[in-house]
Amino acid sequence: MVRKKNTRDKFKRIVIAFLAIILLSGMFLAYDFYHRFTDSNIDLPNDQHEGYLYIPTGTDYDQLLLIIEKSDQVKSIETFKWVASQLRLNRNIHPGRYKVNQGMSNLQLVRLLISGKQTPVRLTLNKFRTREQLVSYVSGKLELDSLTLITALSDDVYLQKYGFNPDNCMAMFLHNTHEFYWNTSLDKFLNRIVTHYTNYWNDNKQAKCRALNLTPIEVSILASIVEEESNVNDEKPTIASVYLNRLAQDKLLQADPTVKFSLKRFELRRILKSHTEIKSPYNTYLNKGLPPGPICTPSDASIRSVLNPANTDYLFFCADPENPGRHLFASDYNEHKKNAKRFHESLNDRQIFK
Repeated sequence: MVRKKNTRDKFKRIVIAFLAIILLSGMFLAYDFYHRFTDSNIDLPNDQHEGYLYIPTGTDYDQLLLIIEKSDQVKSIETFKWVASQLRLNRNIHPGRYKVNQGMSNLQLVRLLISGKQTPVRLTLNKFRTREQLVSYVSGKLELDSLTLITALSDDVYLQKYGFNPDNCMAMFLHNTHEFYWNTSLDKFLNRIVTHYTNYWNDNKQAKCRALNLTPIEVSILASIVEEESNVNDEKPTIASVYLNRLAQDKLLQADPTVKFSLKRFELRRILKSHTEIKSPYNTYLNKGLPPGPICTPSDASIRSVLNPANTDYLFFCADPENPGRHLFASDYNEHKKNAKRFHESLNDRQIFK
């Protein structure tokens, strides 16, 4: 009987030990699983507090894992992969730009990617002189590649649906800050730009265009010349009046910025006679009227200066040598020649010959 009792006690101890091992193993696994989900696994370089993951359109699961691994933002790619597999990330891949914060867990990161909740890109459109400059800026901010965008802005048929052509399409890009998702398509990008353009040219502005006998695009073209002539906003309505007066009298605009644009030499500080002889539809020393398109994207101040010009009879202006950034205006050519002589002498004194 004693032997039987000892056998039963030994068996009980074995069972209890076995159950304890299972329990401890389960607790260990649960502890391990919990920490795989919840421990910090984002360690951003250079002591940054936030960073971004970019998931291109068409990315598959293996490519996604490779992107995350190469980002050098995840400490343990293995624990991330395990959590991602548990939450079926492979079934919920959304392209875009995702903000990751220092100290995020695998659970937080995987849930973010599954949700598709991107952080928008702030795109600030200011002054661009050429389509190439604009395209380079936009493609550097969005997934939209430069070839796709420059091709669209050079396509007469494609631009017709927006009311533009390759020469004047820069007029649609008004100075403003937009928020776009990083993976915004070409059509959605341009639709947003044109919607803002349409809203900007409201009934009041349209009426002012008609009073000037100009279209909104023509106003933008003239405003782009004003934009390039001066950074002094309170002088812009007077500059606009000069060009409007010359247009009314069917005179050549003779705008130096159009020569720089024709030459693609925006650094020029002195326009020579040889420069004004370049054969280009944008050279207003040779061609009457407005150039075929803007020579830059004009600011709101420049557009408003054309829509609300000063009431003058000025036909000429040149830089004021005694007040940098400002100009001397004249109604009479002889007076203008005197002003121009003073300006050219100041250029000579400063040894500015080109």
